Amino acid sequence: MGGSVGGAVAQLVLAESGADVRAAVLINPVVRLQDTIDGLSARFGVTYTWSGPATAFAERVDFLARADELTGAAVLVVTGADDDEAAILRPARELVSRLRARGGTAEGRTVAGMGHALAEEPGLEPAPQLPRAAEVDRLATAWFTTHLLGPR
Repeated sequence: MGGSVGGAVAQLVLAESGADVRAAVLINPVVRLQDTIDGLSARFGVTYTWSGPATAFAERVDFLARADELTGAAVLVVTGADDDEAAILRPARELVSRLRARGGTAEGRTVAGMGHALAEEPGLEPAPQLPRAAEVDRLATAWFTTHLLGPR
């Protein structure tokens, strides 16, 4: 399980580790690094210039192109309805679609009222769990219960 760039790490584990992963939950994941960087650059009014090494890494972290490598696990993609469309939401929907098209078990869920973060920004101090974070917990628990405890 991973959120944001941690979601990209979880996808790297699925694609590259060789580990027998039965289920994964990706929360507002970076699915295609170039989409994320370009989308956030546009949102914040900055320009990111892609160098050769950065482009090479972005290709490694393009899980739309690598969808075939992710189909071994049942994948739940949870997004916040208020997250960035170009950077997170569109690539996340496309990932679910591609995984399904390749015979994988994948589902997308959207949490109303949630942006990218599970906690109020800046999220540096302890605070009670917000209802949207509780919903993500519920979805992840149900997914793992079904796909880890159920028959293989």
